Amino acid sequence: MKKLKFLVIFIFCPLLIFSQQKNEKIIWGKSLTWNDFKGQPDYSIPHNASAQTGLSASFSWKIVKGEPQLLYKIYAIFNPLKSWVKPGKESLRLLQHEQLHFDISELTAREFRKYLSEQNIKPDKMQQKIDRKGELLKRKNKRIQDRYDRQTKHGTDLQKQEKWEIKIHQKLKKLRAFRQPQS
Repeated sequence: MKKLKFLVIFIFCPLLIFSQQKNEKIIWGKSLTWNDFKGQPDYSIPHNASAQTGLSASFSWKIVKGEPQLLYKIYAIFNPLKSWVKPGKESLRLLQHEQLHFDISELTAREFRKYLSEQNIKPDKMQQKIDRKGELLKRKNKRIQDRYDRQTKHGTDLQKQEKWEIKIHQKLKKLRAFRQPQS
């Protein structure tokens, strides 16, 4: 197998900048616990917790029967060092709210994997197509994350929270064929 090119990109949800000093991250697939939230609380904002999630993606090529084939790994990731909870506010309900932020990032990752699986991207068009789709998904993810927080009032509106959980889990199930992070 001959590899032609290697490229790594990161797509982040709003306000997500992962630490370059400590590359600690959790890949989607495990349920979060409050022990995963290791960042310092931001007391300047009114809500009680923040889950910093995003996508990590890498791309390479291999030659199959003389033709380049795109290989990719796309992960929804959680950054423990930038995720926090205010002391005394660690409820199961709030944790479920923060978990759904992570689930929304996984939904975005699955949409990206689906897109890539349906494309016949050639090496000379790869950067342009992936950058364009990545930017669209980044904006879409931000809109969904913001709408989720707004409509659920950061998880305090229990009826809206339940509706969001059902909706996101149904969408994840619909895209279960794209659960595997790599091509």
